Amino acid sequence: MAFDENDVYIERQGSSSKLFTEYSLSAILTLVGLLGSFMSVIGNASLVAILSLIWILTSLIDILTLLAMILSLIPIPLGILQVHQAYKLHKVTDHNYGTIKVVAIVILICSFGQALLYAFFTPILGLLILYALGGQIAFNAIVLYFLNQPEVRSEFE
Repeated sequence: MAFDENDVYIERQGSSSKLFTEYSLSAILTLVGLLGSFMSVIGNASLVAILSLIWILTSLIDILTLLAMILSLIPIPLGILQVHQAYKLHKVTDHNYGTIKVVAIVILICSFGQALLYAFFTPILGLLILYALGGQIAFNAIVLYFLNQPEVRSEFE
């Protein structure tokens, strides 16, 4: 059996994005960090929404509970923005690394602020919430670490 000479694979230039197998481990971890942060934000927000609903129904609402609920809901649109930025890193050639970093920092601040507010109720509750927010904190720390490396940035160009 001979192969037809006209049956060759021609690589398209410029219009398509890289395959995931072409990325280095650092670049893949950056994309996973952005997607994982979104998933942990959604999980945390649903947990806090249930806890806040219980507190409201048992009339234990106060200003700290309200602030903690707000700090848990702020990262939801920011997590959606992170998923969009991950898509743009993979598909588009122009990137705004400053936006990705600012969003990750704001989510980190909200996470630590939320754990601090829950620690006002009970220190054990603050530690448990900090443990629950560990994924959110870890994913955003991964994103911040790898986006500060020039070789990862050049890989997305």
